[in-house]
Amino acid sequence: MTEPEFGLLVAGASAMLVGVVRLFAIAHGVIDHPTDRGSHDVPTPRGGGLGVITTILVAFSVLAGATSDIRLYICIAACVAVSLIGWLDDRHGLPISTRLGVHLLAGLSVGLLSLRGGSPVILVVATFVLWSCWTMSSINFVNFMDGINGFVALQIAIFAISLAIFGWEQPGSSWYATAVAAACIGFLPWNFPHARIFLGDAGSGSLGFLVPVVALVTMREQSVTLIQSFLPLLPLFADAMVTIVRRWHRGETLTQAHRSHLYQRMANGGIGHTKVTLMFASASGIGAVIAHNESVANSWQLSAMFVVLFLLAGTLLEWRLKRKLA
Repeated sequence: MTEPEFGLLVAGASAMLVGVVRLFAIAHGVIDHPTDRGSHDVPTPRGGGLGVITTILVAFSVLAGATSDIRLYICIAACVAVSLIGWLDDRHGLPISTRLGVHLLAGLSVGLLSLRGGSPVILVVATFVLWSCWTMSSINFVNFMDGINGFVALQIAIFAISLAIFGWEQPGSSWYATAVAAACIGFLPWNFPHARIFLGDAGSGSLGFLVPVVALVTMREQSVTLIQSFLPLLPLFADAMVTIVRRWHRGETLTQAHRSHLYQRMANGGIGHTKVTLMFASASGIGAVIAHNESVANSWQLSAMFVVLFLLAGTLLEWRLKRKLA
């Protein structure tokens, strides 16, 4: 089987399983009802990410069978735990401490995956801690940003496609990223431009977990830097981080639901879900193009320029939204 055929198979399986989950969610009342803190006004099934993640994990299990790295199986098990805790939260609601405990264990699994032999002890410890913490952050950042139609699935798809392209130089190393991208693409017809089901915590948290996993798999097989790997996700993570810092500065409860992300205020301020999703996806696409510029591996100039321009654009949008709402 070729990689394109593999991608088509994963996308088709994802679309089919999401449809099955949607029927289950409707039958068992797993419905997201409109609230004053949400961005939707129609009751919609949630938990569709369970179909996406199931497809990805089956694909990962097959791919991991070709390697002898037990750490990949540990990461697969950790992703199952993140997805399961998200699904339970979608259905019944769980304490934050329970969710964060699972997220911590998941982060440790990625920290383990990041380790390489032959490095000084202090570097090993630092690498383990940084990737573990980054994974926990990624799980929650992506979960925070899952608020409008197609937003998260399209961002993660662009990120994974970018990683897959890096892996084309060495057969086999890009298939993990291809699986993630294809599964997200298979979900999009159910969620964009009109939402017939949401990812839910079962999907958004798990996709956030898979972000550092597929980045690590690609980075250890290819000459890809950390900046090149994550540059396409700058729009998503920048919005999440800036919003958290702003809410913390205001003394707000960070775990409380809200509609203060830039993308939410844009979508609810008259621009609409579809345009906002496509605007952020375009920014991610530009980041991917820059990441594949040969000079980025040895120079920060293009990356820094992209960061500055994105932050300037975000500041301009903030200013226009404040004037419109004033």
